[in-house]
Amino acid sequence: MTDEGTLTYELPPRAFTFRCVVRQPADADDDAAVQRACDRAAADLANRGIRHSALRGTATSLDDMKIRRPRR
Repeated sequence: MTDEGTLTYELPPRAFTFRCVVRQPADADDDAAVQRACDRAAADLANRGIRHSALRGTATSLDDMKIRRPRR
């Protein structure tokens, strides 16, 4: 995953996933991050000449993620 984003899809491209990193202050609203990510996805799709309908997004705070370390 990059700040610019990564686009993945299967053919024919009826659905896709666009993942990107949105950095923001801890006290910022997740909705703002989702909107910024959707804007990045829309710009990337436009640059590729891909039409799309309304975009939906979700946000996951990396601070809230649990990392499972392998047992040794």
